[in-house]
Amino acid sequence: MGGPNHVGNYCDAPIIVDTENDRVYYQSSYYYIGHFSRFNKKRSQENRV
Repeated sequence: MGGPNHVGNYCDAPIIVDTENDRVYYQSSYYYIGHFSRFNKKRSQENRV
């Protein structure tokens, strides 16, 4: 689980680092963000609705 954010709730973190045990955990959101980012073309722009 990720930590609290600016609106006072908790959100999932794509990567969690456990410094006490020297471990790194990659959550499923890390992999699907990577999957979608491959389809973004260079110099693409955001279209706001």
